[in-house]
Amino acid sequence: MNRLLPMHAARTVAVVLLLSAMGIHAQDYPTKPIRMIVSVPPGGAVDTVARMMGQRMAESLKQAIIIENRPGGNSIIAAEAAARSVGDGYTLFMALDITMTMNPHLYPTLPYDPVKDFAPISLVNTNTLLVVANPRVPFKSVAELVSYAKSNPGKVNYGAGTSLGQIAGALFKSSTGTDVVHVPFKAADPAVQALIRGDIDVVFGSFASSLNHVRQGRLIAIATTGTDRSKTLPNVPTMKEVGYPAIEVTGWTALYAPMGAPAPIIDRLNREVVRIIGTPEVADKMRAAISSEPASSTPSELAAMQKTDTAKWQTLVKLAGIKAD
Repeated sequence: MNRLLPMHAARTVAVVLLLSAMGIHAQDYPTKPIRMIVSVPPGGAVDTVARMMGQRMAESLKQAIIIENRPGGNSIIAAEAAARSVGDGYTLFMALDITMTMNPHLYPTLPYDPVKDFAPISLVNTNTLLVVANPRVPFKSVAELVSYAKSNPGKVNYGAGTSLGQIAGALFKSSTGTDVVHVPFKAADPAVQALIRGDIDVVFGSFASSLNHVRQGRLIAIATTGTDRSKTLPNVPTMKEVGYPAIEVTGWTALYAPMGAPAPIIDRLNREVVRIIGTPEVADKMRAAISSEPASSTPSELAAMQKTDTAKWQTLVKLAGIKAD
């Protein structure tokens, strides 16, 4: 007798077989080198993190992790390359938060969709901004800066070489009611050099661009923009501590895969990132090399953070008046 399975039973069997095949695939993964796309040139902070993570992932996965630098276009070039790659787990994307949350508000169209084209794997680190001043200015704290700026409207200028820095400066201006003047720079390092020369008064910039100058006395650190004090400079207060909770500006880096990567492979990669980030050696190196705080997450936690920050930056981009070049 020829017996046929009912339609719903046949579908159930098909799903089970598919899941079993995916499980086998994930168990064997990886069987060839993995490419990790990075949106900055070699030597930058994100590149340093990618190579640090890639080296340790290669050791445990027993396959080479090839770092592919695709700088330019405010990270759009790298994001597009990653988005157009096959979602099989053999292409990864070490993404900046601005790529996934801010660019949609800066450009009318993008060649990638931060939500539809990518599968979150894990957060990798977080970073805050450091507010630094030239030692020759007549203020050494946020309170003194605010007082001086109010007494000298339009005479205090601040530099920012990133979108986050520009947003922090705009928040400072609106929160303190001061008439401080924004001086734009193409990158963080030129802004810091201008500050050291005395061409500008304050910079809202990254730890990586300013920390060594602070330690060597060329600059003074007056605040950070994080939720908590930085472990790198524990004596420097946050903007929140000194009375300006609205000036909380943080960034992050996270690992993604092109959409379509099997869930078991995403889970495997997530476990790898969480394990690596949790080692004291990596945490210490991350803080020392790029002054960022190591952090990990589940894929769903990263997706939720991305959604929240996307909504937040929509408002702040308008406040800061940031426009794409």
